[in-house]
Amino acid sequence: MNNKGMTLLFVTILLMLVTSIVTAGIMVTGSLTKRTKIAETHNIIDESIQSVVGYAATNRRLPTTAEIAAIMKRSNDAWGNQVHYVVDNNLTSIPAGSVDAICGRRTANLTVRNCADAGCATYTDIPNVAFLIVSGGENVNNQTAGTQAVTGATIVNVYPAGLNVDNYAGDLGGARAEPHDDIAGWVTLEELKNKAGCYGTAQGAFRIINNELPDACTGQPYSATMYSDGGVPPYGNWAGTALPSGLSINASSGLISGTPGGPAQVHTITFSRNDGDGNTAQRALKLNVRDCPLGSWNFDDPANPGGTIATAAGGSVTSVAGASGSALYFRGVASLTPYNQGIGNPVFSFEHNQPFSIVMWVKLTKQPTSAPASLIYPLVSKGGAAPAYSGYYFEIHSSAYNQPAVGYNRLAFQLTNQLTGRAGPMIWVYNTTPVSTLNVWYHVAATYNGNGLASGVKVYVGGGSANATHRDNLAGGSIVNTQPLRFGDYGQNYYNSVVMDQIQIYNKVVQQLRIIKAGSGSGTVATSLSMTSPERILCGNLCEAYFGNGTIVALGATANAGSTFAGWSGGGCSGTGTCLVTLTADTNITATFTTP
Repeated sequence: MNNKGMTLLFVTILLMLVTSIVTAGIMVTGSLTKRTKIAETHNIIDESIQSVVGYAATNRRLPTTAEIAAIMKRSNDAWGNQVHYVVDNNLTSIPAGSVDAICGRRTANLTVRNCADAGCATYTDIPNVAFLIVSGGENVNNQTAGTQAVTGATIVNVYPAGLNVDNYAGDLGGARAEPHDDIAGWVTLEELKNKAGCYGTAQGAFRIINNELPDACTGQPYSATMYSDGGVPPYGNWAGTALPSGLSINASSGLISGTPGGPAQVHTITFSRNDGDGNTAQRALKLNVRDCPLGSWNFDDPANPGGTIATAAGGSVTSVAGASGSALYFRGVASLTPYNQGIGNPVFSFEHNQPFSIVMWVKLTKQPTSAPASLIYPLVSKGGAAPAYSGYYFEIHSSAYNQPAVGYNRLAFQLTNQLTGRAGPMIWVYNTTPVSTLNVWYHVAATYNGNGLASGVKVYVGGGSANATHRDNLAGGSIVNTQPLRFGDYGQNYYNSVVMDQIQIYNKVVQQLRIIKAGSGSGTVATSLSMTSPERILCGNLCEAYFGNGTIVALGATANAGSTFAGWSGGGCSGTGTCLVTLTADTNITATFTTP
């Protein structure tokens, strides 16, 4: 009996040992199989990318979503599922009169957003992506994006492995949040242009392959990288002559970075680099330093207004014809909160000692005369929550509102650091020109120089900034809050009835440039497109625009048939050639046209 017991025990231990070995073998095999499939899928995506790039180099365009399956060597991933192709559709067809859909493009509609968390609160963006190839991974759930031809600005989120997300509810019949295991590869437009041969034909010759630089904005961070190709390594340092103030080039990497100062103008920079064989590559490129707003909204895409719309009590926000392109009509209690204001909404926060400006077009559709529902028409504000109300407000005030004796329906600009109630320290300035003609566009602006006083504020309506001060006791208190910038109502349930267009916010003082046409003749006056953004002069009888302090503006005049342009006066301009004016104050310039 003892021998039998020992034998049974031995058999049991042996079976357990065999089971453990088999189980471990299965686990190891499973892990190896998974890694093998992941590696194979990476290879499939890389092959697919090369196939697409090869097609683009031959055909001068990217394949369409209908053509992609026939172009890729393997259109299924290692799990047997179709890989997905996301492409900027503008790059898939050659425009009429052209022979290429790629080399002439400066931007692409796709942006890959590398998210650091499931909510994508922290991320880095890779803009101007031409196309992506994506596999749903082991879980077969494509969480990144679906097969699509993108026709407008589109952000595609990509997450680190393991985050529980589903950013594409259209796959597998709806949302199926799982640990992220998608495998994605993409090519930027610049990479595609390089690989498709957009930058010359001499194979192996040492050359600088950049043919343009992205525009820079005064007072805003800038980054661009120079690239060379061919030649003999090792390569020497990069050099750039006549860089704008505030910018520098990294001699090793070719990265141009910094914050350019003013004034806004076009710079010609000569870049050079040597290779190991003594060859020198050199190229002169133009860098347009523009006077850019910190934020700009033109509302020209009705499907994407640029923010989140909120309405109450039957209010609405609808797309209508604008001063230029489309605009938004705010009716009733309604607001739009722009995107990309940053965590804690810091992007459009300004302190009491910081200059900033708001420029926009507004059209009144109903007189704001009945209190309390219509005593304010809110336009642009970053107002704090009650009871503090700290922030800034740009509004039309009606006859029912407490105001100085300046009449009805006036444009008001307020900066407040109220700690309680509505009677605390603030700057409160009205423009004395009424905004009272219905269905007529008004070009309006408010600018503040950061001096903490009402004297530092100018409020413009059309042609002038005739102001009246209501309060001037802001002192040095903070006006910063964590509320978002809003267009329309800011949480106070104010009725609205206005159309807004071309809203711009600057982190600087703006100056008004006003053109007056005189004489017996007629003609037009216009600014150079390359030197202004987004404000422009394109004159009727009287017109104005607003530009950052120090901006150099180029003006040209064209006489109509039967008239002659006789010359400029004001702003330091004379003669009949291009008028170059540097704006350091509000400036009036007269253009005189005569007839025989």
